[in-house]
Amino acid sequence: MKKVTFYSVVVWVIGILFYLFEFFLGVFTGTIATDIMTTFSINAEQFSLIGIGYYIIYGIMQIPVGLIVKRFGARMVLTFACSICTLGTFWFSFTSSFFPAILSRMMMGFGASFAFVSMLVLLLNWFPQKHFGFLSGLSQMLGTVGGILAGGPMAFLLNTFDGDWQLILRGLGFVGIVITILIYTVVRNKPPRTSGTLIPLTYSPSIKKDFLNLMKRKKVWCVVFYAGLVYCSAPLLGAFWGTTFLVSKGYSREVAATIISLVWVGMAFGSPFWGWLSGRIKKRKMVLVIAAAVGLLSSSVLFFPIKWEWLLCLMIFGLGLGAAGQALSFASATEIVPRSLHAACIGMNNCMIIAFVSFVPPFSSSIIQSNAVIINGVTTYPEASFFKGLMIVPIVFFLALIVSLFKIKETFCRQQHEVHGIN
Repeated sequence: MKKVTFYSVVVWVIGILFYLFEFFLGVFTGTIATDIMTTFSINAEQFSLIGIGYYIIYGIMQIPVGLIVKRFGARMVLTFACSICTLGTFWFSFTSSFFPAILSRMMMGFGASFAFVSMLVLLLNWFPQKHFGFLSGLSQMLGTVGGILAGGPMAFLLNTFDGDWQLILRGLGFVGIVITILIYTVVRNKPPRTSGTLIPLTYSPSIKKDFLNLMKRKKVWCVVFYAGLVYCSAPLLGAFWGTTFLVSKGYSREVAATIISLVWVGMAFGSPFWGWLSGRIKKRKMVLVIAAAVGLLSSSVLFFPIKWEWLLCLMIFGLGLGAAGQALSFASATEIVPRSLHAACIGMNNCMIIAFVSFVPPFSSSIIQSNAVIINGVTTYPEASFFKGLMIVPIVFFLALIVSLFKIKETFCRQQHEVHGIN
């Protein structure tokens, strides 16, 4: 029986530090979108490629990541991954060309692809299963601090360092070095065995068989499809066009970045809250439905004239709260597969999330670019272009609501492949 110890908490916190680090790397580009476009002399569509360079490789790696972590252990995988993220950060901070910028973002995405899955595997190894739903949500809450720091605080640092965003990234690279050292020296894959522990002798199938076994499970596909739908709106606003959208409405960049960072605050609050609520009522499906409905309502209001800044903040927070439904999807997905497929299932869930993030922002960006206006030879993006490009946000929440209502099955917070005693 696993127990919560001080050392298990330390291992978990270090995993979260890397998750926070990679979260910042994934979304900071939204705050400095205009600076990046100016530095590399690119337009909106090309800028979206720099952002997507991170997410494409991140998404491609998700299913193999789960299987790799299962085979080689979280400690060495995380050490390697954080070092790759750090090298990519330094490269991006020194380059001044478009294609090297994409390649360095892909390098960051490759390293970052191991962060969340490895952290959840550490949770499964070091903590009792009954705490997984809540702790996975709490982990996402703490990790989204990276998204919050990439908003208003990043804009503040830009003012402090006269807009030198590359200098700020170099400083962040040294943070990555520290986290890499902590992972290698402190993190361990599993608690040490105690005397009297029963060690089951089980057959471990090949990576290929694990993969094929997972792909055949239709119930898993429904959950991961839901996760991708509810989440993709958060980076679309938080990492791509949210700040620029609010600037087009007349807000200063500092204020706009701070308001948009409420997407991540909403996710930070919602991730453990949905996990706590589902554990309290012993239901997953109902909470997934509520999260999608909250996201649909909040995102729909954004397309109406909002006179009060507090209401805009509330709606942005609500959008993040709805997007946090994807945190609960990890618990729901792992409850409908055998334990041997947990790591791969977590990777598959994350893969679908990133697949949507890789598709939706470029599609939205192409609409924004097609509605851009050239004034005195300078390309500008009026408020109307963002309204058209961001209309996809309420659409994906609506689809998530339909999927959760009619396709996802209830697990009652229990493993479906185990025998449970009833008192």
